[in-house]
Amino acid sequence: MARLLVWCLLGMAVPAGATSWPVLSLARQTTAVDAWEQVRVLPDPTRQLDAAAARAALPRFALPESAKGNLGPRAGVSWLHVPVAVAANAPAQWTLRMSYPLLHEVRVHVFDAQGRELQTVRLGTKVPFSERETKTRTLTAPLNLVPGQVHDVLVQVALPLVLILAIA
Repeated sequence: MARLLVWCLLGMAVPAGATSWPVLSLARQTTAVDAWEQVRVLPDPTRQLDAAAARAALPRFALPESAKGNLGPRAGVSWLHVPVAVAANAPAQWTLRMSYPLLHEVRVHVFDAQGRELQTVRLGTKVPFSERETKTRTLTAPLNLVPGQVHDVLVQVALPLVLILAIA
């Protein structure tokens, strides 16, 4: 049975050179966990970074400067990073769920401690329901994590231009 990682995103090996970030620990008995405390953010307003470049930029990621579970209005792309340590006796199958189903474009990238990309999952309202790996309205991604290892989970969130209309 897959276990559940709950990411509060707009309702999400510690890399060399990075600060001492808290690592999300997944154990055999873990059933669900809120990953917000481990989230670090890197804005990419010009959409220049791919997943490998974002991972190389991990030392530039910083704590979110907003309320818990809310990144606030942003243009372009925001990259989120969570280092995840999986206990040796923990299952390999986990599920990442984002509690905000209205995000347009989301890509989840899983890297091993050596920097190899192990998995990429596309999510968001732009992904047709028939093409989703998990057939749910909620943004849900199956993750294959290697027990006994630390992974870098990077989430790329593309945000459309924010438009606020005050009509009277």
